[in-house]
Amino acid sequence: MALQTIGIVLAVLAAGYLAFAGYLYATQRQMVFPVWAVEPGEPGWHEAHDGVERLALETPDGERLLAYWKAPEGPDAPTLVTFHGNGSSPRPHVERFAADPPWRGNGAGLLAIAYRGYPGSSGSPSEEGLIADGIAAVDFVRERLGEDHDVLLHGHSIGTGVAVAVAVQRRVAALYLEAPFTSALALAKERYPFIPGFLMRDPFPSDERIRDARTEQIFIVHGSEDEIIAAGMARDLATRTDKAQLLIIEGAGHMSVFGEGDRAFLDFLEKAKDGTPPR
Repeated sequence: MALQTIGIVLAVLAAGYLAFAGYLYATQRQMVFPVWAVEPGEPGWHEAHDGVERLALETPDGERLLAYWKAPEGPDAPTLVTFHGNGSSPRPHVERFAADPPWRGNGAGLLAIAYRGYPGSSGSPSEEGLIADGIAAVDFVRERLGEDHDVLLHGHSIGTGVAVAVAVQRRVAALYLEAPFTSALALAKERYPFIPGFLMRDPFPSDERIRDARTEQIFIVHGSEDEIIAAGMARDLATRTDKAQLLIIEGAGHMSVFGEGDRAFLDFLEKAKDGTPPR
């Protein structure tokens, strides 16, 4: 009788485990890409920023992405292509890079996109899709300004996974990674260590990809008190390549680190341009 009871308990536990694992598998993209939580911005808000144009950027696979474009000032000024976090939108990136110091007046161009499936863009999000969106963004800049134009890639949170993956496929002048992870799979394992990793559909393995990034300049900034992605992940990521410089902002969290490393990043670029070792 006791063995029968134990068998029933084990069967119930196994059924519960399989049901929970199945639920996570079926709903993981709603958790990784919480499009439902992102509010669409007012259509004309960008007009408050000089030179920022709202446009529809078409991808090779037929999606139309909401994008904000500001042309660089002068032939030698670079363009920053920026990728937002999974629960965000292009708006804070435009307001930061088009209007805030130290970017205001430095002449850099800007392209900020909303990923497929996010407000203003068509399609459904996935790792493959977001990478395709990022490649389309870089190609848009180069089609307008030439193949030799300097592109700086920036990403915050999940946007760092996009930026690293894009840099593997497109040459860029620099990578600026803000609150990055080693991989989305590693984050998932921290939260659900009992769920097999092969169930993760969008692993974003930045720790593997960053070695092949087609750039000589990688700047990583992270908050010491990041409550979503531990600073240890940024430290780990920085060890995967000899091209990276790491800056830990003491006391900063996942969102409050946003923009705190900008001046240091621009100094990093200036030192690299002058041939001064950035470390």
